[in-house]
Amino acid sequence: MSTFDLALLSAVKAGVFVTQAVGNGGPYPRTSVSFSPWIFSVAAATHDRTYPNAITLGSITGTGLASGTNGSFSLITAADATNGNVSRILVDECQDAGNYNRSLVSGRILVCSYSLRYLFGVSTLADAVVAAQELRASGLVFLATPDLDGHSFPPSPIGFPAIIIQLQRLRGVAPLLQHIHEKRQVRQALELRGHGHHSRRPRSSFQLLDTKPNRLPPGNLIWAAWSSIGSDEREFEGQEFALISGTSMATPHIAGIAALVKQRFPSLSPAGIASAIHYSHSTPRAMSTRPATPFDFGAGFVNPAAAIDPGLIFDAGFRDYIQFLCSIPALSNSTVSAATGSSCLSSPSSPSSSSSNTTAAASISSSFASDLNTPYVSIASLNGARSVVRIATSVSERDEAYNATLVVPAGVSVTVKPSSFSVRGGQLVKLTLTLKALVTSSAPSFGELLLDGDRGHRLHLPICVSSKIASSGTS
Repeated sequence: MSTFDLALLSAVKAGVFVTQAVGNGGPYPRTSVSFSPWIFSVAAATHDRTYPNAITLGSITGTGLASGTNGSFSLITAADATNGNVSRILVDECQDAGNYNRSLVSGRILVCSYSLRYLFGVSTLADAVVAAQELRASGLVFLATPDLDGHSFPPSPIGFPAIIIQLQRLRGVAPLLQHIHEKRQVRQALELRGHGHHSRRPRSSFQLLDTKPNRLPPGNLIWAAWSSIGSDEREFEGQEFALISGTSMATPHIAGIAALVKQRFPSLSPAGIASAIHYSHSTPRAMSTRPATPFDFGAGFVNPAAAIDPGLIFDAGFRDYIQFLCSIPALSNSTVSAATGSSCLSSPSSPSSSSSNTTAAASISSSFASDLNTPYVSIASLNGARSVVRIATSVSERDEAYNATLVVPAGVSVTVKPSSFSVRGGQLVKLTLTLKALVTSSAPSFGELLLDGDRGHRLHLPICVSSKIASSGTS
């Protein structure tokens, strides 16, 4: 347990919905920095918005925010325009006009390298533009170095003709390289779109007790207000808006949706709000040859309209989170008590902020972390068989009948009871899932419980079993 997560648990106890970015350490596994079940953990997705400021060279096309050139100009590489014995890195990245011969660059498009130094802020597009303007260049072409394959290249509003080209992903780049070497005429091309890489999968067996991330809102190339006097990002100095990618740009979407849910249902607890946002099922496509899983996208793309009409929610409160902590073998009663001020064996020092349905959920004997009443089922280690209970509460104003169907994880048998039920507004329904390991495997497997209502509500509860041990009897 981190002190930061415990502080956020105190906020949830006070009735505050907490959402947190999972980080940008992907696409590698075990890079998520958000894993506690009382926190709504957010990944980042691309979207279909484009910026059609395009020009074509052979089969190469691009989009971006930079202006185009007025006519066609010949190309010159930074290395060919140098005026002396200067470091190749300094020359290739076009950061200082003093490194080049103005007479060679003037009236031409300057070709530069775009390396990790740009991502780390050592080199900047703004400095390259200043250098190009001092040299009287007509435009800039940045060729991304091979170590940047898979990274995002946000189209900065630099006010100067420019393009960043990712050679590994661009078809037909050979004509451009041929033009560069032969110094032929070329029309200006603009920057290509990319996507950020959010963190994936919890880091340790403790973190595997909860399925993270929770949801996948847009986080790639997000327009947002920016302080014109800010100096932490050289690219956006003097700008009032910026276009940035990452899970930190995705997380405010969830905070805004949570506010809408709270407005629609003022009495909902933070867990109830989180459950409402989990509603609906839209699974994203994988961004690589590896199939995407809930460790990548959680419950899928977020749906704001569905969140304010979820039909059913799965609620929990502070006491439920204490029981979650108490179910972890590595945490003793004294450790939990010292960290949270609440004992595993006694009631919390102050009333739970959750509603009455949380009391019903808390009355269930909690022997496992998977007993926490979440809108998903996550089991770190399934030894034999286990029954998992979920308490659903109707927040609909009308009666509704639901049918339950299962997509079974590989190597696991799953049943759910009841398989169909009817529920009135405010009524609670107890669902019991029984999972049994059919094989012994440390490979995680995934499934889902689908609840289809006859009034159009469709809930999608991911099921994650991280490891399995086949045996007779009950774990």
